[in-house]
Amino acid sequence: MLRALVLLALVAAPAFGALCASPVVEENTVAVGDPAMFKNTIFTSTFSIKCDDESVVEEVLYASVNGKFIPVSYDESGNYQVSWSIQHSEESASSAATVQFFDAAGFEAANGDASATGAFSIDASFSAPLNLQLPLKPQFLALVWLAFLFYMVWNK
Repeated sequence: MLRALVLLALVAAPAFGALCASPVVEENTVAVGDPAMFKNTIFTSTFSIKCDDESVVEEVLYASVNGKFIPVSYDESGNYQVSWSIQHSEESASSAATVQFFDAAGFEAANGDASATGAFSIDASFSAPLNLQLPLKPQFLALVWLAFLFYMVWNK
């Protein structure tokens, strides 16, 4: 009897902790990175989840990003956040990534397989700003300008 009860609890527990079938996700993704200053582009995605018009609060989530699982942080008001980085290369100059999110039951079912389909996903895109650098350093240009001013003042 006890064995049947434990087996039933193991089978039913993931179903009670799972997210709803069609969660509504409101997200905001920010990417920061400049190839001239940083080695990586940093992505931060902040989001909230609603199921049946009720906020999902304190649900343990994992994100699958570039084949790796990352734990998602949350606060008591129902806001979730995940951050990841990619090295600068041709793909990070302008790229898009789909981040799959798993609840605890889905994470266990995926068993480390990052290609599995999660409960929901977020599309994060990034376009690097134009790199408008001068061919000469600004300090050198200021020095040339100062020398020109001295020349004009002393040769009157």
